[in-house]
Amino acid sequence: MQPYSWAMNQAPAREYELLDPTFRHHVREFLDSLARHPFHEGHMRYRDVDGFEFRICFLGEIDLHYRLDHAVREIRVAVIERHPQLNS
Repeated sequence: MQPYSWAMNQAPAREYELLDPTFRHHVREFLDSLARHPFHEGHMRYRDVDGFEFRICFLGEIDLHYRLDHAVREIRVAVIERHPQLNS
């Protein structure tokens, strides 16, 4: 199977740029791995108001929300945030 690509819009891209370089590296590594294996279940799932299913993966201190778009073979990153319990 050909790998998926991944993309993020402005909001998660801004959050990504604010991350420590080590965290950015972990996020990139995870997304690259996810592109090769897009059916990874994630840690949690939810649906937005439009009915799109999102998955959340906890990457250490980072929560990554994304959805799969199988029609265009893309992982769409919706949210990158520091884990709420760790924000003090």
